[in-house]
Amino acid sequence: MGNLLDETEREKRKRDLHPDWHEREGALARSVDCKSYPALARLVAALAEYAETANHHPDIRFGWGCCEVIWSTHSACGITEKDFAAAAETDRLVKSILSQEE
Repeated sequence: MGNLLDETEREKRKRDLHPDWHEREGALARSVDCKSYPALARLVAALAEYAETANHHPDIRFGWGCCEVIWSTHSACGITEKDFAAAAETDRLVKSILSQEE
C-alpha cells in the first residue's frame, strides 16, 4: 500500500520533478502539451506499459494537443512514495518520447 507522505515531504520531493507537477485532490497531476497526436498516443502507451510493470496505474486523459497524467495511491487515499517514483518515470518518458517531436 505505502505510507502517505506529509506535506513537508511532498514539497521536498516535488523539487526533483518537472515543475509542471502539482497536487490536486490527493494526487499528483501534470499536463503535457504536444501538437503531435501520435506522439501523445506513444506516451500514453509507454505509461500503460510502465503502469503494468509497476502495478500502479494512473488516470490518463489525452486528446489533440494535451495529455494529463494523474498519480495517486488509491489504497492509501493519497500520495505515497510510489506516486513520486511514477511521476519521475513519467517525466523520463515525456522527455524521451516528446523531445523527438520538437
